[in-house]
Amino acid sequence: MHKTTWLRRGATWMLGLSMLIGIAAESHAQIITNGVAGWNLIRPTYCAEGQFADFDILYVYKADNSYLYTTDPVAVATLAQYCANGNAFYVLVNGSVWTYILTYPNFK
Repeated sequence: MHKTTWLRRGATWMLGLSMLIGIAAESHAQIITNGVAGWNLIRPTYCAEGQFADFDILYVYKADNSYLYTTDPVAVATLAQYCANGNAFYVLVNGSVWTYILTYPNFK
C-alpha cells in the first residue's frame, strides 16, 4: 500500500468527532446492494462480523434486507461501533461499490 494512503488514513482518524474516511476500494471489498449513485444514508438494523480468508469482514443490514459489506480494516473498525450503537451513517456509492464513509457522533 502506498505511503500516501497510510498518511491519509492516519490523518482521518485524527479528525475525531466527525470523520470522512477514504477507502482503497481496489484492495478491499466494498459492496452494497440496492444502493444508488451518490451519498446513501444507512440505518443499520443489524450487523454481522467474522473472518473471510485473511480478512475481517463486516456485513451491515438495512430494514429492506439490503446490505453492504467491507473487508477494509479501517471501515470495519469504524462501522462496528456504529452498528453496536445503532447509529446511522452515510456511504458514497458508485455502481455496486462504495468508497467513502461519512459519520457523525450520535446520528440516528
